[in-house]
Amino acid sequence: DGDGVVATADASTSVVGNLPPVISGVSSPTVLQVGQTGTWSVSASDPQNGNLSYNVDWGDNAPRPLFSALARPAFTQNSTFTHSYAGPGTYTVTFTVSDSVGLSSRTSVTVHVTSNESNEGAPVISGLSATSTHPDQGILTWTTNEKTRTVIWYGTSSPVDTSGTPGLTRDDRVTGHKVVIDHLAAGTTYYAVIEAIDDEGQASTSSEVSFSTTRDISTTTASTSPTITDAVATVGTDSVKLTWNTADAADSEVYYSTSSPVVIGASSTQAITDATLATSHEVTVSGLTAATTYRFIIRSVDSNSNSQQTGEFSLTTAPVI
Repeated sequence: DGDGVVATADASTSVVGNLPPVISGVSSPTVLQVGQTGTWSVSASDPQNGNLSYNVDWGDNAPRPLFSALARPAFTQNSTFTHSYAGPGTYTVTFTVSDSVGLSSRTSVTVHVTSNESNEGAPVISGLSATSTHPDQGILTWTTNEKTRTVIWYGTSSPVDTSGTPGLTRDDRVTGHKVVIDHLAAGTTYYAVIEAIDDEGQASTSSEVSFSTTRDISTTTASTSPTITDAVATVGTDSVKLTWNTADAADSEVYYSTSSPVVIGASSTQAITDATLATSHEVTVSGLTAATTYRFIIRSVDSNSNSQQTGEFSLTTAPVI
């Protein structure tokens, strides 16, 4: 005091033990679509029955606002939060609950966000076609209503066995598809089935399609002029397209029959001729019967009446699937 008298006393501080908040549960969606609003409910309590604040990390760099709530007499409070995502992916949502003195507890849940394409269900395959313009290749083309990757089974037997290892896979995600199958046998019918798989793992399987590789028949030509080269056959279900080249300008003649031998001029032999003189030739034989073997001879005659013809060869039209 003013007289210089000092009084002392022992003092102690009593600190009441403070425990961090308790998070007893989180109710959350497991799957959302892009742009869809999800709702999360967090149940938490403060052992001291004080105010609690919430911090939410949505996992997508969105703002992380603070929420606060006063604990109810029962100590447990349920707080609800909503959020939507702009892109697909798997996100980790982290909730941090803090009390008034800074003690906190944390818990995390995950949510899988799918693209809007998943609204359409499994992919839809349309416009599937199979063709061949080379002796060792086949071409498959089709479209899907959403971006998909591709699995292809193919072989020379029908129906195609889709339980085994696929012959081809394509991981590029597109809606317009074109796949070239290489290293095939010439003059052979192949069967194929495709499977389209979207980002959500939903898959659709096509019906079976078939194609026949072309047959290189130029090696059957004789040696007389005009020389026939590069002869190729493209086989359909009801038609055969024959193309070939000649060293000199000549006409285009195709003779065919279902019986052998093919005799030019015989009543059992049908013929298609084009008198135009050219070095590049193309003749389409149409109106044929599916899955039927026909025998052919190609002949070209130049302006000097020199002729060249192939040996007899057979082709089988494709079956109707």
